[in-house]
Amino acid sequence: MRKCGKAERRIFSPSNPAFLHFWIPAFHVSSFDPDAPVHALIIEDDRTIAFLDINPGTHGHALVIPKEHARDLLELEPDELAAVMQAAQRLAKRMPEALGAEGVNLINSCGAVAWQTVFHFHVHVIPRYSYDTARLPWIPGDGGERLDEAAEALRA
Repeated sequence: MRKCGKAERRIFSPSNPAFLHFWIPAFHVSSFDPDAPVHALIIEDDRTIAFLDINPGTHGHALVIPKEHARDLLELEPDELAAVMQAAQRLAKRMPEALGAEGVNLINSCGAVAWQTVFHFHVHVIPRYSYDTARLPWIPGDGGERLDEAAEALRA
């Protein structure tokens, strides 16, 4: 991963809807904007930031991002991935009591064909409720003979 130069930096302000929806293609954040609305930031530590998604799938849908830029899961350093997942877990553990969530989904999309639209690594932390309308984005099917083929290819 790399720190971005001044030309690539943007103002980290969750009060800016463009930031929250499209974020920042490449950035380094040293700390959260103290003038930002309180509701936008959920948690922050030295390596990650979590904030509410402005287009939530369910009540309390949040995003956890590393402060250091990485385009996607394949570019992210293992220690940064661990920091993001630890922050996502801390947030997920709060959701049942704080929001009444009955479950939580963690979702990451890696690559445009996998629905990645923001090319800065992020994990969606989505609280789930028995009454929500969120659904799987695929219809589970029988893997058949291709399961063995995939397993063989991935072991190689």
